[in-house]
Amino acid sequence: MQTMKNNAVDSTPLANAALAAKPGPHRTSGRVPSLAARVLGARVLSAAMLAASVLLMAPPARAINVGERAKPFRLQGHDGKWYTLSSFTKRILVMFYEGTKSMEQNARFKDKFTAMYRAGTIKQKNFHKIGFANYMESGIPNVVFDLFIAREMRKKYPGELVLRDRDGTMMRTYGMRNGRSNIYVFNQQRELIWKSSGPLTQKRAEQLLRLLRRITK
Repeated sequence: MQTMKNNAVDSTPLANAALAAKPGPHRTSGRVPSLAARVLGARVLSAAMLAASVLLMAPPARAINVGERAKPFRLQGHDGKWYTLSSFTKRILVMFYEGTKSMEQNARFKDKFTAMYRAGTIKQKNFHKIGFANYMESGIPNVVFDLFIAREMRKKYPGELVLRDRDGTMMRTYGMRNGRSNIYVFNQQRELIWKSSGPLTQKRAEQLLRLLRRITK
């Protein structure tokens, strides 16, 4: 680095002198970047492009498989508070990971599930139902998405919680898929016992409801 710095200092007067020696109207003022400075700039640009290409080509996160344990996370809720995995201590943890486009994929299942635990058919005291908002699914500004979530929670799910995933944390650590309605269910040991991605068939939806009734008794 010291050699490069010395080259940059030594070559500048020569470059300015050569510029000053040029006749006519094309003569300009100012310093001409040294060769070392141009080489350094090219190297920085090349390194930045390489880093960007590595990010674009990075393989997707490996999804958590059934039987594996939940991974730590720290996300802010729509209520402004911060939550981690250990914040949820009830026997069962049910996660819904969705964005503005995918939230309708399992709307019928969510409505039925909500009606069942509000009626007591599924014991609400024994499980946490947590929504995770996927901010990366669409180009909606964060502040607009925040307002959308607040409105949805007031209208459909009063008293419940949505965590804001603004940087793809759950996709990186859990392998949840972008553009899909992801449903993960964890037992008391926080081992994964159910996972689905995308719209549930009627058969799968019924299987999941039966599972939730059984494990929350």
